[in-house]
Amino acid sequence: MITEKLERLYPALRIIAERLGPVKALWLVGGSTGLLMHGVPLAADPRDLDLYADRESVPALHGALRSYATDVPHFSETGMYVSNLSHYRIDGVKVELVGGFEVRRDVSLYRVETAQIMAPHSLEFLIPHEADPIRIQVMPLAHELLFNVLRERPDRYEPIAAHMRHNLPAYLDAWTALVRRNRIAEPFLGIVRGLLPEWAEERSRRENAKPLGMEKQGEGDAPP
Repeated sequence: MITEKLERLYPALRIIAERLGPVKALWLVGGSTGLLMHGVPLAADPRDLDLYADRESVPALHGALRSYATDVPHFSETGMYVSNLSHYRIDGVKVELVGGFEVRRDVSLYRVETAQIMAPHSLEFLIPHEADPIRIQVMPLAHELLFNVLRERPDRYEPIAAHMRHNLPAYLDAWTALVRRNRIAEPFLGIVRGLLPEWAEERSRRENAKPLGMEKQGEGDAPP
């Protein structure tokens, strides 16, 4: 089922990868398409294709996709979301390019830093293409967990957490980086603690394994 949902997007993804390949700017696939690439089952098919990038990368990326554009990059602030947003239609698929994405919830502030934080922890997904597969970078699953907790989407964060439980240590470094770089408050950290209490045990194990002389994390550091 996951494969079938993704295969419908392969033609658009091949075009995007071909157009953006020469551009010296990082972009990652996220949203429902990214979740499917991670192997997280979703009830509904993706409605669009989300591409994330840093704000300064948007002009170059938009220039490469200009022939498919339905608008131009523009500042967007909708409810809790702030970004530099632009839209495209590629092989019948709606595509959003989201630059400098931020989520603001009460005192919490979450900034998506594509090059510095997301890319080093990204998943590499291979799309079949003639002799050589196309390599697509996908947003870290830890990002998808935090993002969906912040927007209070249990229909998303519960299956994400269930998938992560199969190999929690693999996601811990990404989660730690996200929480240390952002201001995430309660009740959102408490939701994650409830979903993944094993992370607290893993934190304790790692702390106890540190060589003498290394500083311990502060109480506000991740994991929660």
